[in-house]
Amino acid sequence: MCRLQLKREEIRERVYDCKSYPTNEDITSCLNNSWVPHHLQIFLKHIVVSEVKQNSISQAIIQASRPRSVIAPVMFGVGVEMDHVFGSKWLINELSHLGFSISYDEVVRYKQSVIQSETLENLLSEYFPGTFTQWVGDNVDHNVLSLDGQGSFRYGNYSCFLSKKYSTT
Repeated sequence: MCRLQLKREEIRERVYDCKSYPTNEDITSCLNNSWVPHHLQIFLKHIVVSEVKQNSISQAIIQASRPRSVIAPVMFGVGVEMDHVFGSKWLINELSHLGFSISYDEVVRYKQSVIQSETLENLLSEYFPGTFTQWVGDNVDHNVLSLDGQGSFRYGNYSCFLSKKYSTT
């Protein structure tokens, strides 16, 4: 029992950065045991053979023991990927309740922070350098054989056109 308390205290005393979300590099680099306390690593090496599974389980344990003060990189990656691939709030919340992911609310907060932190100019200059960008929007309203407006057809479209800058040389 004393050893378990020591492991729990080691997890609680460790300082984790929760001011920013894990980056892609954080998620891949955390698989080298740098994110996991030493006693927990030793304990899981005797139980689980796979190193990736050791790190995933240890991060799930850390996330479960400190739910409000830690965002485990693997659990974060699983939540964001499940949202991207399946887009299911239910699936992410079920994985979160089982301890395998962050919550859907946290995924939404992450997506909102990405949108607010990246300006359109920065995104366009980063992903489309040396281009001219033009946004075009249009809509179509058709009242097919309708006098009262019921049964009308409405369609809206927004597009972004990119073209290379022309050199003046």
